[in-house]
Amino acid sequence: MTRGMDILSHSGRALPTARATRPSIDALTGIRAVAAGWVVLFHFRTELVGLLPGLSPLMPFASAGRLGVDLFFILSGFILAYNYADSFRSVRLGGYLRFLWLRLARIYPVHLFTLGVLVAIVCAARLAGLPVNPPEMYSPGTLVANVLMVNAWAGMDLSWNYPAWSISAEWFAYLLFPFAALALARTRSTRVALAGAVAALAAMYAVFVAFPGGWPFPAPLVRIGVEFAVGCLLCVVYRGGLGRTWPWPAIASGALVGSMVLGTWLESVGLPAIWAVPGLAVAILALARAEGGVLRRWLSSGHMVFLGQASYALYMTHAICQLVLAHVVPAAALDAGLTVRLGVVAGYAVVVTAAAVAVFRFVEEPARRWMRRQKWGR
Repeated sequence: MTRGMDILSHSGRALPTARATRPSIDALTGIRAVAAGWVVLFHFRTELVGLLPGLSPLMPFASAGRLGVDLFFILSGFILAYNYADSFRSVRLGGYLRFLWLRLARIYPVHLFTLGVLVAIVCAARLAGLPVNPPEMYSPGTLVANVLMVNAWAGMDLSWNYPAWSISAEWFAYLLFPFAALALARTRSTRVALAGAVAALAAMYAVFVAFPGGWPFPAPLVRIGVEFAVGCLLCVVYRGGLGRTWPWPAIASGALVGSMVLGTWLESVGLPAIWAVPGLAVAILALARAEGGVLRRWLSSGHMVFLGQASYALYMTHAICQLVLAHVVPAAALDAGLTVRLGVVAGYAVVVTAAAVAVFRFVEEPARRWMRRQKWGR
């Protein structure tokens, strides 16, 4: 989000919030709701098609929903560079620790809460003699890795609350960002930044092609490293004033829709949707540059901004809802009449949305405010 992030000086003292020095780009908050919703659709695609077989033609679009995570990674790099790139003229311990504390305030309370909920569910299931599969996904070792947010670093990415693999990857990027910001603060050339973003994506695709059977190093770290860096570099391009007279609203709409269409087509022919990532990068830059257009106005509307603010809670709770609903909804629902099956789908939507809003309101926001008030790291 672009709202209310503290800017740190190189001495480690907190300066006024980002709202005072950087105008809010509400469309980049609203697009988070699109990204999270696409990921949820990706994870619930089997249930949806099972209940409503008529939706099977939409399966490739749902399968391309994994691109929502790539959108988050690029957006995260852009927003952090937008708010913090000028703050680290040098990296000092006080400023570095305060920066990490503020980033923890953003991601850790919900991560720890959802992890605790899942631990309670798994323990209750085992006490009741119910199988918890696969067992290695819920081992003590993977639990420790999740608590420390290093699960994606150690090949334990799909364990416990499995969407949290990306949070582990984000934490890796946060640890390195202040050092990358040193270079960003000295990068004034739009052409150099744009060339760097293209080169980073080209390097990722080269690795992807070179190791089709699986990368010899943690893939999440490569994915976050490249896409986060692309977002940071695109922020330099944005601030450099590239194409002041270009039709950015049309470019934003075309890039976002085009990347979704391309990702859907790739999935339909059995190819990975990751090849559509450049379109998402262009869409983020164009949305930031656009000063109007239907897409930007929609994403900047009050309800989309709210959904964007709650998108992290949605992302972190939907897998738990999926696990619970799979045991609550009887298999007979698949063979019931259309009215019952539509009711089940509506129930899924209500439960997932209510859980996200509740966690956002009663866990994420209060915990973040409390952590930000603490003087630790100053």
